Amino acid sequence: MRKTFLQTIVVLATLLGAYLFYALAELVVALFVAQIFASTVRPLVRKLMDWRVPRSIAIAVIYLLVAGAAVGLLVLAIPPLATLFVTLFASNRLVSELNLALFRMGFFLRSQFAVYLPVMTVPPALREMLENADQTMLEQAMPLARNTSYYMGQIALAVVMSVYWLVARSSALKFLLRLSPVDHRRRIAAAWIDTEETLGAYLRGQVVLALLIGVASLVGLLIFRVPNAVALAIVAGLFEFIPFVGPFLGALPAVLVGLSVSPLTAVLIGVWYMLVQQVEGNYLVPKIMHRSIGLHPLLVMLAIFGGYYLQGVVGALLAIPIAGAVQVIVRHLWLDDALGRVDLEQENETWRAATAEIGADL
Repeated sequence: MRKTFLQTIVVLATLLGAYLFYALAELVVALFVAQIFASTVRPLVRKLMDWRVPRSIAIAVIYLLVAGAAVGLLVLAIPPLATLFVTLFASNRLVSELNLALFRMGFFLRSQFAVYLPVMTVPPALREMLENADQTMLEQAMPLARNTSYYMGQIALAVVMSVYWLVARSSALKFLLRLSPVDHRRRIAAAWIDTEETLGAYLRGQVVLALLIGVASLVGLLIFRVPNAVALAIVAGLFEFIPFVGPFLGALPAVLVGLSVSPLTAVLIGVWYMLVQQVEGNYLVPKIMHRSIGLHPLLVMLAIFGGYYLQGVVGALLAIPIAGAVQVIVRHLWLDDALGRVDLEQENETWRAATAEIGADL
């Protein structure tokens, strides 16, 4: 009877936890993003503190620098590109360039291969879409503004929560360790610190990838003399944070702007971005992300698809750090012990660092 009662309590608690997670999903996501932000900037804060800068001032300096950089990038990218695309779509210039490109392609094929081809023009559906693009953009402006303001608000909430987390982190770790059984405290402290390092390394790796892609894109755009090269390169770098489709979405504006110059420029820009994506996918991502997260590429894909299925784009964005954190926690709390490969020296070193930081005799 007692066993059945306990099992019933466990099932009800699990269902209640699942319901609360569903009801508070947005808050849970904000908390996790805050943890990623805090883990990313924490080494910088500690570096300033080593130089005898007070914690509160160190946190303020780091966050002001990050906020200034983010605002600067958005100011450099959004206004010039918005003006450019409104002008292009309003003048139907893209339709004219596509018609010219198709005409030249047909002429080249007929002259080189002696085959008759009908004069190729832009398909009616594509023509209508491009000609009405300016009106479509105006119609979608308000929904886009609402969605953008919502997500910006969520990001701002996560940033504020990350500041509080940096301030209260030591107290939270001390509280958790005092609640834990004595013989498990070292392992829990190691899992905590290693998880923070993994989350921080993930976002820092993403920032490095975005910078590399942005610089590589800027080089190609300058070589082919595409207007607003800096803004387009910033867009390419920002879209690097989106798994799988991000590189394609980042290349699309550059190809369209290249088409406004000439069809050949659009083709060259497309080829350049494809080369950059090949280097990124085959060399940069495996090297940087494996070093920061340590997940097999197949597990990364499964995590992203699972995250997208559960929470859409937000789930896909957070899938990799969640998978990395779960891997670290499982390894420290169960797998290493089960396989008999616990690194006692590393565990003791982590324990000394944790107790020194929180200033507690545990």
